[in-house]
Amino acid sequence: MATQTPAKIIGLYGLPGIGKTTLLNLLKEWLPHDAFAFYEGSEMVANAAGGSLDTFRNADGNTNNLFRAQAIANIAGECTASGKTGIVTGHYSFLNAGAESPGVVFSAAETRHYTHIIYLSASGEEIEQRCRDDTRARVPLTAAEINRWAAKEVKELEPICYRNRILLSVLRIEQMSPIKVAEVIASLIQRFHLQSPALNEHRVTTVMNEFLSKQSATLQNECTMLNVHGKLDVGHRLQHEEQILIVPLMRGGEPMAMGVSNVFSEVMFLHAKSPADMTLKHLDRCKAVILVDSVVNSGASIAEFVTHIRARRVSVPVVVVAGVVQADAVRPGGSIRKMALKNDIAIVALQLSDNKYTGKGVTDTGARLFNTTALESE
Repeated sequence: MATQTPAKIIGLYGLPGIGKTTLLNLLKEWLPHDAFAFYEGSEMVANAAGGSLDTFRNADGNTNNLFRAQAIANIAGECTASGKTGIVTGHYSFLNAGAESPGVVFSAAETRHYTHIIYLSASGEEIEQRCRDDTRARVPLTAAEINRWAAKEVKELEPICYRNRILLSVLRIEQMSPIKVAEVIASLIQRFHLQSPALNEHRVTTVMNEFLSKQSATLQNECTMLNVHGKLDVGHRLQHEEQILIVPLMRGGEPMAMGVSNVFSEVMFLHAKSPADMTLKHLDRCKAVILVDSVVNSGASIAEFVTHIRARRVSVPVVVVAGVVQADAVRPGGSIRKMALKNDIAIVALQLSDNKYTGKGVTDTGARLFNTTALESE
């Protein structure tokens, strides 16, 4: 009997009043129902609690966790059986009337089923105004209290998502109409629907192992592993993993480097704003270096790091991992291809792009990635 592929479950998260229900209703109108299933998280929890949210609210913490676990299991079961991607509104924490601070309601059961979480974020002032305009009863909070609450949620969600391989996307929606927000989210969700979360991870792992095994037989050994289809297969893993050095090119490379370090969990991790941050002490201890950046255009920044490494360790294997690489740069005669051949390094790119972009400074690409271009111009 064939094993069913677990469904993709996408959470729409954010503080009360951010507009999750409105967005879910818009997505119901825009996304095809033969590919997506839509769930209001509170309704699913109420069903698990016997049809009443009051039963859930009045229960103790352990019972609440059981209700939430049952709700997400029901969603995952339905989506797995139908082959649809589930979209679920939910809360990481909740502030009850009379409570001094929000209590975390996100449970371990949810980490086992979510593949993606889109966290909706806006200024405290905007959420405060939305809550005033909302007919539903909300616990009154100041803009400053709302900002602290949202920052705390994101800070706590980030490591949880990293550990459980959930793709977390924080989306700023202030001064955007619900229709515009829904357009952005629909575009994101359709991309998530078409991509397997394990696919890029498998691609990175495979290419890196193939390259490193050619460099040195001592860097890999055969083992039994799960492939991207969830079946046992013969693969390779890194030996001396604790002596592999991951270097994210700050700041654009850090989120992707965190993902790579989740695959190779015992590796060393070094933040580097410039090649000089990699000292001989760091390089003497490692058997291979993994440089990580989100976007590689001409490869000039990567080349500086590679030159620095080669001047100190001529033969150490180097792998460059990037989210997007400019296509012309890796074609015959391209700048990145020349650098890779000259220095005997491997390039792992999740996507090639024909778009060309000429940065204005060392922080320019990072500013675009993190939406801080306005700050850079001041």
